[in-house]
Amino acid sequence: MTTQSATLAERVARIEGVLDHLATKADLERLRAEMQRLKFTLVSIQLTGVAIILAAMRL
Repeated sequence: MTTQSATLAERVARIEGVLDHLATKADLERLRAEMQRLKFTLVSIQLTGVAIILAAMRL
């Protein structure tokens, strides 16, 4: 018997279903807030890197 591997979207949907089942709404809100902070930090780091590269190009 062969099994087909699930697509990425199917795997994400399954994981989201498990999270919804196991986590409380407060847990999910904390995770969402932390993800937003991490996204902001990542963008800040990326912009800093671009600024450093541009400054180095002017030397």
